[in-house]
Parts: sequence; structure tokens; C-alpha cells
Amino acid sequence: MLQHIPQQNSAMIDVISCRRRCARGQGIVEMSLLAPALVLILIGMIDFARILMVQHAITHAAREGALYASWSDASESEVHLRVRSYLETAGLRASQARVTVSGARARTSEPAVVTIQYSVDSFTLKMMGGERPIRLNSTSSMLRE
Repeated sequence: MLQHIPQQNSAMIDVISCRRRCARGQGIVEMSLLAPALVLILIGMIDFARILMVQHAITHAAREGALYASWSDASESEVHLRVRSYLETAGLRASQARVTVSGARARTSEPAVVTIQYSVDSFTLKMMGGERPIRLNSTSSMLRE
């Protein structure tokens, strides 16, 4: 029942088969060229999100410290403890934070100011040859009532 394929059709099938094999090889080469760039972009996005999360956490810790200093009769060391506790709760290492408190136990209508400086290592920048950490800062002030 098999019919004989004419010579011309046989040559055309060989050409189509060769093109399919070449196209598969071309796809592999393109993927091998694009994959490192795509992975770097993905890691950069994750790294940026992590740095943004740290900035958010230190901003809230500074607000918490300033609020605590303005509402209570807390000393600077108690405000430090409150801020460091907040940072630990947020999943950050409080030992990396430099906390500055001014205006604790101030008079009414004077501000309590809390400043936090925190260093974050960026994995993406290290991959590109950067050595220095990114320094994040946050300051919050609230009037004593």
C-alpha cells in the first residue's frame, strides 16, 4: 500500500527536516545567550524588593521610636531599646543599625527626633563588582504633647 514518493517530494521533505533541526539549534543558542541576562534581571528585582523592605522597616522603626519618645517619659536608652526591638521584630539585625535619639523627655511642643542609619549588602552589585554596602537613612520627628 505504500506508494513510491517521487524524487522531487523526497528532496523537499529533506529540506523541511533540516530546517526544523536548524531551528531547534537556533532556539538553544538564543536561550543560552539570553538566560544569564534574564537571571540577572530576576536577581536584581528580588534584591531591589529586599532593599525596599528594609527601608520600609527602618522608616517604621524611626516612627515608632519618635512616637514612643513623644508620648511617654522615656529616656534615650529606652527609645533605643524600643527601636532595636522593632528592628528585630521586622527581621533585621539591630546591631547593624545606628540609632540616634534627641529630644527624649523634652518639654511640651518640642520635637523628639529619631534617626536610623542601616547598611544593606546588595547581592546584585556584588555580582557586578561593587564592594560597598547601600546606606539607608530614615528620620522621624514628633512633637511632644
